[in-house]
Amino acid sequence: MQDPIGEEILRVRKERKISVPELSKILNIPKDRIYKWEKGSVPKYKDRQIIEKWLAGDWKNVPQSATYSHIKAEQDRMSTFERLLIQLIEMQNKILTRQEEELIARVKTIDINLDRTQMGVDTIQLEVSSEREVVLRSLARLEKMKDHETLIREANNIMVKRGDVLSKKGKLH
Repeated sequence: MQDPIGEEILRVRKERKISVPELSKILNIPKDRIYKWEKGSVPKYKDRQIIEKWLAGDWKNVPQSATYSHIKAEQDRMSTFERLLIQLIEMQNKILTRQEEELIARVKTIDINLDRTQMGVDTIQLEVSSEREVVLRSLARLEKMKDHETLIREANNIMVKRGDVLSKKGKLH
């Protein structure tokens, strides 16, 4: 597909009596590109901007930074900046990933500790429940006895038995 800008370059160049090598120096664009454009190839965006300024006769008002070499240098600087920005983002992602892994490990440790605590609470509840049952059964038996001395003996026996059970479980010193 032929780009009409090539025909325009050729027409304006001939009107102004400028050779391709001269135009190359004016625009600071390699002459082989200019030849290609005149034969129909499509210039890159930045080159096209420079050519359109020249075609409009506004070349003298275009700042030096608009020439090809300066645009290329600006693109290279931008590429360096973009590379540094990408590196910073990658480093930030690594830091965030590491922090996330540390938080996950902490949460797992907390979960394990909560599970252990819950098991301890469950065990204590079971023991309290068992102790309560024993005490209630013992009280029921004691209530059936009418004799005061038998009642005291039975209560002492219950206390001794409970002491033995608790010492076996390691609850008493």
